[in-house]
Amino acid sequence: MYETKPIPQSEIVRFMQAKTPHAKCSGCGQSSFALVNEENINGAGLEARMALTGYPFPGYDIFKARTTDVVVFMCNNCGTVWQLSRKPVCDWLSVQL
Repeated sequence: MYETKPIPQSEIVRFMQAKTPHAKCSGCGQSSFALVNEENINGAGLEARMALTGYPFPGYDIFKARTTDVVVFMCNNCGTVWQLSRKPVCDWLSVQL
């Protein structure tokens, strides 16, 4: 598994500028986001995780669902929350100069 230490905000901004330079909020269309959790990972004992739940079926146990580490953003205008998997960010950063 990849590292779960905090990714500096400046590195997340570099990733977003390289991969999604024209990102807009799906709720209101604005392009101003705040990084919600990254500096708090591990330092405060917090980790952002998203359950990959799939389709529920008889006997499905949500507590056994796979999870992935995420970077959490919030739109500064309407508050819509956006989650980005940390793995592609870490992978991209590992090959940058």
